[in-house]
Amino acid sequence: MGRHGSILQGMCLGRGMPALAGAAQDQCNRAQELSESRAIRTDQGQAITGELMPSTSLGDIEKHFWLTRSVARCMGLSLTEAMAEGQLSANEYAELVTRCRAADCSEKCAFWLAMQQSQATAAPEFCANAAILNNLT
Repeated sequence: MGRHGSILQGMCLGRGMPALAGAAQDQCNRAQELSESRAIRTDQGQAITGELMPSTSLGDIEKHFWLTRSVARCMGLSLTEAMAEGQLSANEYAELVTRCRAADCSEKCAFWLAMQQSQATAAPEFCANAAILNNLT
C-alpha cells in the first residue's frame, strides 16, 4: 500500500464488495477499449498516441474504492445500503470510484479522513464526488 498503508488500513470501515470493485474495473476496461478503438493505427496495427489522444491517468482502483467508501462512511452513509434502497446503482458506484481515481486529491482525502473525529456533515469541498455524496445524505 505504500506510504499511505497505515492511513488506508485505518479507513477500512467495512468489507469490500468485489462485485463493485469489479464493476469499476469493467468501466475502466471499457474506457480503455473505447480509447484504443478510436486511436489512429499504423500499417502494423500499432496505436498512435500522444497529443492526438489525451488521457487521464487513473489511480489504483482498490485505494480509490476505499477512499470513496470511507468518505461516505464518515458522512454516515453506507453505499451498500444506498444500492439496496435503489438510491445508487452498481454502475453509479463504479462511476464514483472512477471519478475518484481520476481526481488528483488522494493525499488531501487521506488527510481529511485521518482528521475526522465525528460524523462529517458534508464531503470535503475538494472531493470530485462531493455533490453526489452530499445528495445521498
